Amino acid sequence: MDSNVWTSLIGVCGTLGGVFLGALLNPKMQEWQETRRLKRMLKEAMPLDKFIIFNAYRNMFLPLNGMLIIQNPQLDFESIQIINRFDDLIMQLASNVKRLNDERILFAYEEYYGVRYRLALSSRFHSLICKNNKIKEELIKENKQFIKDEVYPLCKK
Repeated sequence: MDSNVWTSLIGVCGTLGGVFLGALLNPKMQEWQETRRLKRMLKEAMPLDKFIIFNAYRNMFLPLNGMLIIQNPQLDFESIQIINRFDDLIMQLASNVKRLNDERILFAYEEYYGVRYRLALSSRFHSLICKNNKIKEELIKENKQFIKDEVYPLCKK
């Protein structure tokens, strides 16, 4: 056989091998990039977002209308300030739930005209948290820290 035939045969085999290897590795690379992107999103998320994501992972129910407090004019100034901070936190919680729902990070099923939410985390985030115990423990830690920093001070006063 001529050397040109061998060269072309090696070129064809190399091309076919490259196509096969590319087709084999492409889904793995896409999955790796998606996992990396999700981890980066979780790392850069605000504490309130991590609180919502963790509770969506647990498939929680948020009755936001039951959390709002109607102000009484007979209360003292300090109590009214606490109520206002708590109501602001609930409103921020509701707006962040809607934003995360729009970003398809979680699914918030509205019940009773948008005042109660059933949270469910998207399958991508849910599988990432299930597979990686380090991320799960970090979310638990962030959840406890958020409650300690934001919710407990409201209860102490």
